[in-house]
Amino acid sequence: MAKKSSFISAIRSLVVAGGSTLLLMGLAQWGWSHVARNASHSVHPKWFILERYPVVKKGDYVFFPWSDPRLARGRELILVKRVACLPGERLLVGRGQAVCEGEVLGRLRTEPPPVEFEGVIPEGKLFVMGDSEDSFDSRYFGLIDQSRLLARSYARF
Repeated sequence: MAKKSSFISAIRSLVVAGGSTLLLMGLAQWGWSHVARNASHSVHPKWFILERYPVVKKGDYVFFPWSDPRLARGRELILVKRVACLPGERLLVGRGQAVCEGEVLGRLRTEPPPVEFEGVIPEGKLFVMGDSEDSFDSRYFGLIDQSRLLARSYARF
């Protein structure tokens, strides 16, 4: 029960961080699912149905805690991003773009990027991106630990 309470608490305690990616407000719950609203422009869906204990695949939207001095004065926020490259897949972040398995995922706004990577994504890590070119995502903060995921969206509207 404590795990479920901390999950609900995390979803309910979100704060909108001006223009960056985040923020949801837990509205309803049934079983292990929750409905959440995205208040940023980083990803296009505005409403999500969340599932706890996620098994993710490419294209899923995932929710995870993130703290960075460049966002919300370093306070921990809950980010929502799309899984763009999975463990075992070949990733290149550099030379002006992010490429997974030969598919260009998006351009980089800065060169050299703050995070460069070339190789196979290790087990337990994910490369995530927002839907907007201006999204603050793995192109700028690197791979995320799959163990830190709070939820994934299995339906959105």
